[in-house]
Amino acid sequence: MRKALKIALIIVSVIAFITLAGVLLYRFFIGSRIQDEGRMENPDAYRAGKDLVEFKWRQNHRNYYSSFSLKFYQENDMPLLTGWFPSQSGGDEIRESQTDAFSNPIPWQLTWVQWFALQNVLAESELPAYRKPSSDSYDEVDSEIRIVWRTDDGDEAQTLSGSQAEALEALVLGIAEEAYAASKLETEQREVRETAALVGIYWEQTASSARDCFSFLLDERTLPSRAEKQMLFSYRYQDGDGKPIFRQNIAVEPEKAQACFSSIRQELRALDLPVYHPSTSPDGAENSCICATWQDGSEVFTNNYGGLVGPFFVCGLTEDSFCSLPPDQMERFKKKFHKAEILLGFRGDEPVTLKVEPKQKNATPEKQRKPPSQER
Repeated sequence: MRKALKIALIIVSVIAFITLAGVLLYRFFIGSRIQDEGRMENPDAYRAGKDLVEFKWRQNHRNYYSSFSLKFYQENDMPLLTGWFPSQSGGDEIRESQTDAFSNPIPWQLTWVQWFALQNVLAESELPAYRKPSSDSYDEVDSEIRIVWRTDDGDEAQTLSGSQAEALEALVLGIAEEAYAASKLETEQREVRETAALVGIYWEQTASSARDCFSFLLDERTLPSRAEKQMLFSYRYQDGDGKPIFRQNIAVEPEKAQACFSSIRQELRALDLPVYHPSTSPDGAENSCICATWQDGSEVFTNNYGGLVGPFFVCGLTEDSFCSLPPDQMERFKKKFHKAEILLGFRGDEPVTLKVEPKQKNATPEKQRKPPSQER
């Protein structure tokens, strides 16, 4: 009896040990490494009791190359960064994020690993309150940090001093350098599956001739005057008489925007546009980039297509959206662009091109049927 009881206790102990080990392994390998479609680590790996919403750091130093201004924030569930900072890879270059033709920021994209590393360090840092330097002081560093946290009781804002935060500065500038370097890498286009929906389109083209320059932007954003997101349309171009046409942030009805996105989506999926590469022309004569933002389930990504090489589409323009061409214009552009044009160079502002006949698809020769074998 005692022997049976001893064996039973050993079995129960082994099962309990295996169960405990399994729980610990799950918490270590799964709980602290939950992946959100391969992008986001589990924020509960660090239990700060609050989530980072926005982080701004502006530092003015008597040494210009120790000065910077950066903003870390989230948009469409993506961690982003804008601003400027001195190069961290040697040299005296200043890295600065760009803006589009309508002054909207073009941010550098961060990884969630970088975002949560910053969140954890900020939560653990004990920084003093910010105090504006005296106007009589020329040697004092003006370093202002603004943080917005999201807690169970709502958003909490802090204004702190970063003049003595050397470790935090090294982390922040290191993340900024990594984001800048990642933005310069040539990457292949992401696959656009049938389930992906087009949610934003931006097309900017620059050329030596002003009449060949234009910008179009249709996406969902917030404006300083209105907290909730809305679909906005902006455009800039020259009409046939050379008159500049410019409209910015025109509100578009969601149904009309979706109809426009649906039409452009079909065209982009049908066209085989190349990956965008900035122009290498010394005078920047030709540069055209189509930025298409896609959403597939909870995943949002942007593909950058070259707008100068390969097929393209022609559409009309109303006050607040794109539209189809009337039949007469369709015929006109079919005739105009029936032949492909090879750019040979420029004579002043006028491009010199060579028209070539479109390639003819080789007709597949019909297979000759073998004569039926004759039975003997």
